[in-house]
Amino acid sequence: MDIDSPLDNRPVSAFSSVIPLPYRVIVLAGCGLLCWATNIHALQLLGIDLGRVLNVQGSSHLALPLTPNHSPRSTPEHNTLHHAPIYSLFLAFVAFAGANWLIFRALTHGDLLLIDRMRFIPASCLVIIILAVISPLNILHKRERRLFLHSLKRCILAPLDQPVFFSDVILADVLTSYAKVFGDLWVSSAVLLRGGSLVRMPAPAGFSEWMIPYMMSIPYAIRFRQCIVDYYATGRVSSKQLWNAAKYATAFPVIFLSAAQRIASVEPVLQPGEEVDELVWFPEHPLFRLWLLCVVINSLFSFWWDITNDWGLTTLHRSSWIAVIEHPAPSHNSHSRTPSRNGSSQPERSHNIVHEPRSSTSTFPTSHPWGLRTPLVLFQDPVVYYLAILLNLLLRFIWSLKLSSHLHNVAELESGIFLMEALELFRRWIWVFFRVEWEYIKQESGPQKASPLHLPVEELELDMRESS
Repeated sequence: MDIDSPLDNRPVSAFSSVIPLPYRVIVLAGCGLLCWATNIHALQLLGIDLGRVLNVQGSSHLALPLTPNHSPRSTPEHNTLHHAPIYSLFLAFVAFAGANWLIFRALTHGDLLLIDRMRFIPASCLVIIILAVISPLNILHKRERRLFLHSLKRCILAPLDQPVFFSDVILADVLTSYAKVFGDLWVSSAVLLRGGSLVRMPAPAGFSEWMIPYMMSIPYAIRFRQCIVDYYATGRVSSKQLWNAAKYATAFPVIFLSAAQRIASVEPVLQPGEEVDELVWFPEHPLFRLWLLCVVINSLFSFWWDITNDWGLTTLHRSSWIAVIEHPAPSHNSHSRTPSRNGSSQPERSHNIVHEPRSSTSTFPTSHPWGLRTPLVLFQDPVVYYLAILLNLLLRFIWSLKLSSHLHNVAELESGIFLMEALELFRRWIWVFFRVEWEYIKQESGPQKASPLHLPVEELELDMRESS
């Protein structure tokens, strides 16, 4: 049946009639741009130059980060990231995309037939944005665009014998937060290029049924590859990267079991001697239980890795829980020393920091809040870290639940899915602050001093002795 036919009785989402799927992809791309600008700006206000931590080169040539042996303090001052150009790009993005959407709304007036006939307007918006990003012309902050494109190229095409750099890790991790958007982009392309409907969710069939999960898997495949490459590039001396690769691999069953679940659910259940017209509800299918188990594994594994390895906190470390049983809560009023942002040590009352290795007879450092680490650089209030941990846990489960390709054809859930996509960007925005803080501490202090509990190396699980 022609999807533009008035006889098409597939559900129409009111949300889609106001903000069609291509515009939702554009909105989420703009949100990511704003999040990155505020990450750079806020970290600068807090005393950390993100460009130096990422080892970004200020040259207009191919921007390769420095080798892991180079300290960020040795980079020239112009090798930095500035928030002003990113804000400028965001404002230009909003002005263009917003004007395009207003024209679209003015010409369609909410009429379903007109919305489908004017699909070329959002299509032109997507094409122009892509062309602007890859344009070789010296416009729209070419340096920032080139840095992004070169980092993206390294994420996808870097040689297998080249170490993975921190800047590429950050970009690849951000892309995993756009996994659902990758699926949305495929659906949008199918709608715009094949004459589909912007207000009726397409019903994938055949090849399209599996392209959505494949598209959603791309960011995780990139990050998985980085972990394997890093494992071999560092001489296979640590299994940390293999465990990290396993974490990203747990997303694949969530994505593909969801696709299989959607396909299986459209088959009617025929009982012996009777006919059943109703479709299988997802919880009634065995695949649902397996999918739900994979969701729990992926969420808990990812949450544990975020807190313990990406942020360097000790909340989920067994030593912290043993200390709760064996020792009373420590005082948080002691003063100590912390590495300053320029690399020198200076007294600082706002951070609970101890640089001296812990005594072997002690099981809990007495100068930092429970479950955190020494030092705390970004925020002096431990409550900020505890709130970030709680939000990460909640939003991790929401994100894993929405890695479901069968949700692409449920019209009633469109607004909720869009909200979950936005919440994942918010979670990633928070994650970047603490991930960069931990990397900054390692670069400034060295791996031994940056250990969360200052334990001997052999006592640490998946110790952060190497750059992620």
